[in-house]
Amino acid sequence: MAIDMWSLGCILVEMHTGEPLFSGTNEFDQMMKIVEVLGMPPTHILEQGTKTKRFFDRLPDNTWTPRKSKERRYRTPGTRKLHDILGVDVGGPGGRRVGEPNHSVSDYIKFKELVQQMLEYDPKRRILPFNALQASFFKRTYEESASLNHPSSSSSTTGNILLTNTNNNGTNNVNSLLQQNNSLNANINPTANLNSNGSPNLDP
Repeated sequence: MAIDMWSLGCILVEMHTGEPLFSGTNEFDQMMKIVEVLGMPPTHILEQGTKTKRFFDRLPDNTWTPRKSKERRYRTPGTRKLHDILGVDVGGPGGRRVGEPNHSVSDYIKFKELVQQMLEYDPKRRILPFNALQASFFKRTYEESASLNHPSSSSSTTGNILLTNTNNNGTNNVNSLLQQNNSLNANINPTANLNSNGSPNLDP
């Protein structure tokens, strides 16, 4: 369940931007790209993992820091902001949808907050499917559907923010994305490097 919510969060971002959120070329690269966006994993997750030292170094004060890579430099943990990736303040990535209905800053903030809860490192704190459906991001969709008395029409309004920013190479096909995700391709789905419960895969 938890890993499914993580996967869904990654898919929603890709649907919105047209680009994989964590497109690592190998396990180390992918972990570092996750850390660039989400910051360091919680200490208790790092302490429990037997694979932690492949990705992180313990400092003298018992805190952790990402290991240095000889191949490339990575950004400081947490400095590649989801806020910027989604284009919250500018009408989506590259400002492609600025001024359009359902693409206000408040719409984007609701979307970002939902995705952040899906991408929570600790699976025990990650949002559950039922709670995700109650998120304010979907609230207007439900209300407008009810007012029209057409429950089947609830796929529009706020949810459009997900579908209108995709590129033209086929990633806007939801079924295609779900099929790709099911294969746990690391270039599409960062949970390929996570445990079955959704936490970072720091064990053998």
